[in-house]
Formats: sequence, structure tokens, C-alpha cells
Amino acid sequence: MLHSSMIRIFALLLLLSSRPAAANINIEAAFAPDTTLDLTVAAIKNAKQSILLNIYELSSPYIAEALLTKIQAGVSVQILEEGQPVGGFSAASRGIESQLVQAMKSSSGANHFFVMSSNGTRRFRFDHGKYIIIDGNQLLIGSENYSPSGNPSPGTIGNRGWEVLIHDSGIAQNFAGVFRGDASTSFGDVQDMVSGKAITYSPPSSSSSFALSGGNIFSASAVQRITSPDSSLSGILSLINHAKRSIDIELMTFDSTPWSAAGNPLVSALQSAAHRGVSVHVLLNDESAFAHTGPDGQPIAISNPKNQPTVDLLNRTGGSLIAKIANIKGMGVDYIHNKGMIVDGSITLISSINWDQNSIQNNREAAVAITSSGLAGFYGNLFERDWQVSGGQ
Repeated sequence: MLHSSMIRIFALLLLLSSRPAAANINIEAAFAPDTTLDLTVAAIKNAKQSILLNIYELSSPYIAEALLTKIQAGVSVQILEEGQPVGGFSAASRGIESQLVQAMKSSSGANHFFVMSSNGTRRFRFDHGKYIIIDGNQLLIGSENYSPSGNPSPGTIGNRGWEVLIHDSGIAQNFAGVFRGDASTSFGDVQDMVSGKAITYSPPSSSSSFALSGGNIFSASAVQRITSPDSSLSGILSLINHAKRSIDIELMTFDSTPWSAAGNPLVSALQSAAHRGVSVHVLLNDESAFAHTGPDGQPIAISNPKNQPTVDLLNRTGGSLIAKIANIKGMGVDYIHNKGMIVDGSITLISSINWDQNSIQNNREAAVAITSSGLAGFYGNLFERDWQVSGGQ
């Protein structure tokens, strides 16, 4: 018979051998409004074989130009876009759609422009993901739409958001499977576009140049896919529930309304984390961030009224949980569009998921949880800067 100490050693070796080996995944990091356009355009321009792009809003002329160039070069480009965004399509979005569809028709590549709408029974309330798969081995993913506010041109002001380019075929193929399933026309809620009446659209000069910033490259040991509606709640709760020291959260929207008699699971998880001594900081827009005006210049609506009640509720927890309304003027941004979280200075959530019941249970959303102390430090420093100009503590 084996000695008990030998049995323990054997068991330990077996446990260690069953764990996945630590990966060495390169991550390029960007943030809006400063560098997301550079990273997005450069990633597209570096594509050699294929592009799979899923987006809620595509209205950036620079990103459109990069896609047109790739279509004309024979790169296979497939796009899945939300067909019924809140407020409808802008003229720029319609023009870009028409131009891309026409270019796809004229090209010999295997190109498709898919639109998700209500022609069938919709699988998702909105297709709200923001990601691109490049050549089947890179994943660009973030919080920002491919628009002039999410990817602002140099020298202009836009949103606060986070975006990464992940050099790893495993996570890229994982998301490629999601894309192909979502873009399938067999469900009746997706159509492959046939161009209608042409819409005038003039892309910017092709002399525009974008290059990756060589300084924001980090190594990650793991990347986990988190998507709504299948795994976003469990994924976010797991990150919160396993936190030991700190949680920093920067969000466009955090609706603390109870989901059921049991309350709001996200609020409850943050309160529990604070009660066990985790330092929790939450930074949100004020409720006027999305107010818009009519032709007479008078306010029509305030469309984000949930954040202040959430701040008040979270701050009643006391102790190590502090919530704040952001000083977006001090941050130098139009508003926070981010949906990001940093846990224990080691795991970063890069996400399209707003913290409300609809985003988590009804939308198609896309996120990754990245284990990298370097990346967490990069976004942690940015969060700390936003936090300090918003009142610190």
C-alpha cells in the first residue's frame, strides 16, 4: 500500500497537471476618446484574409473607409449590425451601409452585410455587442460603438470607453462561433442586405493614417468570454463574489431597480463584497448625460434617470462602498459610455454590458474578463484619474 504522504503528493501532482498551463496572450489596450480610433482602424487595416464584425452602430467614416479598402482588396468581410437601434439610423449610418453593401456586391470576396431586425421572432432585444474578429486569430472588443463619439477623430471629444485587441486564436474562434450563430438567417430575424436606393456618402480622404501605439501592450494569462443573455449575470457575479481586495467600476448605466422580490443581484453582490471588506468604487454618469433638445433648444427628455438613485442606494451601504457621479467636464469627455470593471488589480472586464436587467437578460452583449496585472494597472490608473477629478476619496 502507498504511504499516506505519498498519496498526498500524488494527489497534488495530479491536481497540478489538470490545471491549464499559463498562457502568454498579447493584449493591446486603448481608451476613448484618445486612442480607440487608432486601434480599431489599424486592426482592420492589418486584416489579410477575413473580418467578422458585430456592432450596434456603424457611423464612423474612418472605420467605413478602412472596411471599404479591405473589401476592395478581396478580404472577406462579414458585418452583423443591429437593424433597429434606439432613435433609428442616422443619415451617416444609412450612407455607410449602402456604400459597404454596394462594395460587397462588386467584390469577388465572400462578403455579407447582415442586419438583425423584427422581421422574425427576435432572439435578442438588441444586438448590442461591439467586436471584430481579424483573420480568425485576433479579437478586437470594447465598450464603444464604431461611431464618431465612440471612436472620435484626433483632436475631438468623445466618450469614455475601453477597448482591447487580443492576439489569441482560441478566444477569436470562440467569438467567431458566436458571430456565425447570431448572423444565421435561419431564425428569421436576420437578413443579408440587398441594397435599395443609393444614399450619397463620401468617405474621408484615403490619406488618413492610423497606427498602433506601441506603449500599451500587455501580457495576459487568461481571457474568459462573457456574453448576454447566456453568461453575463453569472460571469459578473463571479468576478464580484471572488474579489478579495478591490473592485473599481465605471459605467454608463447602473439601474438598481429590484429584478424580483429577491432584489437586484448586482447591488446585493456589491454590498456583500463591501461587508466582507472589499473596497468598492463605482463611477456613473449624471442623469443629464443623454438629455437632448428639440428645434427650439428646449430639453425634450432625460433618458438616463437611474444612476443617481443607484448612487444614493449604494452609499447607504456604508463602509468600503463608495459611489459617485462623474465630473465628465473634468474628465474631458462627453459622457461615460464604459461598462468596465477592475477586480483586485488583476482582472479587467472589457464589456458592452450596461448594468440593467435588459442588457443582461435580453440583449446580445459581448465581454471578456482578462487576467493581467499590467492591463489592470493601465485601466486602473485611468479609472483613478477619472475618480479623482470626480471628487476623489
